[in-house]
Amino acid sequence: MGWELDSLTVDIANDTSLGSVSYELTGQNGSFTFNVSGDRVYSANFSFGNVRPEAVWHVLEGEMNSGGYARCVGSMGEAQMFLLGRMADGVNISIPVANFGAEVDLVAELRNATLIDGRWVPGSEVLRSVKISRTSVGASYSWITINFTVQLSPGRYFLVLHTDGWQPSSGYYDWGSHVEGLNEGPPDEGYELWTLNKGESWVTDVRDPYGNRYWHCMKIAPDYPEWDVLKELMVTVDGALLRKDGTWNGSVWLSVPSSGEVTVPVSAIAAQTYDVNCTARYVNYTGNLSSYSLYINDTMITSMIGGGYTVTYSGSSIGYNKTEGKVHLVVKLNDGSNWVSENLTVFAFAKLSFHGGPTISGASIEYDYTHNGTEVSFEQECFSLIYPADYTVKKVEVNGSDEQNWLDRAVNESARELIILKNESIGELGDGDKLELNVTLLPELNVTHGFGYVGEKLNVTVGNLLDLPDNVNVTVIYPNGTANYFSGSPSPTYNFSFSFTPYATGKYILKASTESEAASYSRNFTSGRTYIFYVYELTAYFIIPTQENWTSGRTYTVSIWVGYTPSLDSKEFNGTVNLMVNGTVQEVSYNSNTGFYTSSITPRGPGKLNLTVTATDNEGHVMQPKCIIVNISPPETPSSTSFLTVNLAAFTARYAKMNSINVHVSILFLALTSMLTVLNYVKPSFARRIMYVLQRTLGKKG
Repeated sequence: MGWELDSLTVDIANDTSLGSVSYELTGQNGSFTFNVSGDRVYSANFSFGNVRPEAVWHVLEGEMNSGGYARCVGSMGEAQMFLLGRMADGVNISIPVANFGAEVDLVAELRNATLIDGRWVPGSEVLRSVKISRTSVGASYSWITINFTVQLSPGRYFLVLHTDGWQPSSGYYDWGSHVEGLNEGPPDEGYELWTLNKGESWVTDVRDPYGNRYWHCMKIAPDYPEWDVLKELMVTVDGALLRKDGTWNGSVWLSVPSSGEVTVPVSAIAAQTYDVNCTARYVNYTGNLSSYSLYINDTMITSMIGGGYTVTYSGSSIGYNKTEGKVHLVVKLNDGSNWVSENLTVFAFAKLSFHGGPTISGASIEYDYTHNGTEVSFEQECFSLIYPADYTVKKVEVNGSDEQNWLDRAVNESARELIILKNESIGELGDGDKLELNVTLLPELNVTHGFGYVGEKLNVTVGNLLDLPDNVNVTVIYPNGTANYFSGSPSPTYNFSFSFTPYATGKYILKASTESEAASYSRNFTSGRTYIFYVYELTAYFIIPTQENWTSGRTYTVSIWVGYTPSLDSKEFNGTVNLMVNGTVQEVSYNSNTGFYTSSITPRGPGKLNLTVTATDNEGHVMQPKCIIVNISPPETPSSTSFLTVNLAAFTARYAKMNSINVHVSILFLALTSMLTVLNYVKPSFARRIMYVLQRTLGKKG
């Protein structure tokens, strides 16, 4: 029959009785228990209701990589938006905060979001306010949890932080943040906001001293009255997921301990309380085979359950043949001296799996199966489909009907898993029965566009819309945080194209969603949740001169960098560069070692030089002229005092040996030096003439 045997558990007894029990229980966290007067529970039905998790945290941002730039003190306050998907009875919010010497308490406010000039900002009405004692906030960043108990509708809200009464203080509070990386976009909740006037207005384009935007670290735990136990809480019973209606129906193979209390493990993404109605079917091995030795296929079995023996096999260890779909068991009993004959009851629990080979075609997976062989009953999790991580599941159909009881989750970075739970239409398969599975996928989108240049029309194409949605919505977030929106239907070639003219350089962020059959789906790109691209402009910078004062007659080398900003490693400038000096074209050359354009300039007189550089690349982009003004000073004239000192020093050094010949001559020269020094201040021109004569005379003698 083509099915793999994953495991086979065999219980053998000489006398049995069957029974069932039903309970209404209240359970919490990891398990619930009920009493059974038997030895083995072999199947059960569970129905869960009133499932209430303690806290299910949605992490807006958990990685803090910046601090010190989100200060709350006096009239300054901080805000971060968050989203609620449905009605809630309140919300817990956790944030990292530090107190850097603030002497007043901190206040956390919950406010509605309001749209002003295309941007979401905190509304003026405070829904709830919580005061946080300054002593409860440490001097280093730590996560604190704030509880707001208030009825909240689906929508956008802001958490606002400021000092109590907006009081000033010598210190401040700081809210930990996450600085946006080069290839990162903001979460759906957007960037942080800042106020300087006690919340009367909000600065929406906030940056750190390095020009980076950021958003606050935050986790929220809404108090929803109702939860989806499958896709939100992922509640499992004995390792298998609950259906959306809280039901579980399948085979179990649980041993009953001597106490009679059967424990059923329950897990979820958060601790929870619940009510459960359960019906368990069990078998009691009333006989006693303990006085016999039991052999299966000539191997002695030693484990017992109640009055019977039990053993578990893998398919390979029992010699399972999947073509026949059978196993062969030879059971023998020995009373210690002889082989004996006995009426035995065999309870067997076989876990089977069928491994098909469905493939992805376009944006769907279709698989048809015809059963051949013995009747099989599906387990609670009846399908498991592993597929590439560049898809997510949009819709599941089983036997032509929409199936809602499925879960799509990540396995690792390259794979995802679709789990489909059984229902009435896929409870059992008999010989010749057919099963049809159709899964519609949402493929990751790709984006193509030309070189983004400021002020020039940019054509953008969003592709790989293989699911052909009814409508495509694209949001373009500009460097300053404003947004532009584009909508339309995809083309028959699975693309959606639009154009816009960027007015500023910097990072642009694309987000996309699609609509099909009145449902909306957030879409991922091959690059992740957002697509990032940059818009550039051609510009130049004077690297040298570093000073703006030159001296006439000296030669200076001017170095100029020409390229695209923001910095673009993948695209080098190719084109022409012109340097004008007071309107006259100056020769420019390219230095491949430094990557700079250079020119040598020798100013010929005092005044000012206007150095202006222009450039045009091979694609026709023209940069705005960049200029620098250089002041030119006249050449420096050596001072008379310096001239006199140098010559007298030379004279003294050359004739130092005269001390040994005639000390009177040295005294004469010392007197002459003093006289010339005084004369230099009284009549400088006459002193220079005397020194000129001395220089020539000494030069001849030397």
